[in-house]
Amino acid sequence: MGKATHRLSPKMKAFLVAMEQTGNISAAAQASRVARRSHYMWMDRSQGYREAFAVAKEHAADLMEIEARKRAMEGVVEPVIRKDDDGVWRAVGGIRRYSDTLLIFLLKAARPEKYRERHEVTHDNLPTMPGEILVRLEDDGTNQIHGREEVLRELRKKEGENGRGANGRGA
Repeated sequence: MGKATHRLSPKMKAFLVAMEQTGNISAAAQASRVARRSHYMWMDRSQGYREAFAVAKEHAADLMEIEARKRAMEGVVEPVIRKDDDGVWRAVGGIRRYSDTLLIFLLKAARPEKYRERHEVTHDNLPTMPGEILVRLEDDGTNQIHGREEVLRELRKKEGENGRGANGRGA
């Protein structure tokens, strides 16, 4: 917590410390023995508290990010449990598990220009996605698979034939 916290009450400070550790208002209220409604009242009435709360939320997010990185990169050991000859369940080892999902989120956050999902609609109203294949139901009921460029060529050809745009209204 920063320089503005010297004006905060001990209960406010206790709540903010718990918020940094838990990242959750309900858990922070329980850990600090402060009513949730007190937090919301302080948010309404105290600029200093609002600023300190924003800092506490950032610290909590930093801790979550560190944990996510650890689980993605180092993994977490899950125990292997077996029943022994006496019928008692015992831990006999562990398997390290990594989180690919967390790694994906970390990559998207670290390099959004490279890992963000790209969806765009062009002026021709055909979505563009890497390696996209378009499947079209033909008039005779068969499915035809076309590449995007082939579909565009056909649309332009039909526009020329009937003198109207691809939507049939001249646009």
